[in-house]
Amino acid sequence: MKVQIHANGTTADVSVSDTPHDNFQATIEVPPRSGLHVRMFAGEVVIEGIEGDKDVEVSAGRIEIKVPHPEQYGRRDASVRAGSIEASAFNVSKGGLFRSFTQKGAGKYRLHAHVSTGEIDFPGPL
Repeated sequence: MKVQIHANGTTADVSVSDTPHDNFQATIEVPPRSGLHVRMFAGEVVIEGIEGDKDVEVSAGRIEIKVPHPEQYGRRDASVRAGSIEASAFNVSKGGLFRSFTQKGAGKYRLHAHVSTGEIDFPGPL
């Protein structure tokens, strides 16, 4: 496995490559107030406990972003080419081919998620 971290002032780029192909898992911890930009070829991304913008894309797999405070988000959108979007935080449930949703709220953060093949889940407050 190869990990590269490039920090510059208030930003950091973390790159993980050459990983094993059999159930590899990694946890990357960031400050609770962070903007995230995540790109991954295949696998599962789970994000929780982070306040800030989130821009997440996975080619094949699953994205779960826990949304305890949906009102914090202004623009929010999600799309799948083949799969499902379960966004109880925003009262959206869609499945099939070429599914998406876009909403505008009053919040200051932006939420974007895309999966080519797979699932997006935005669970809301309990």
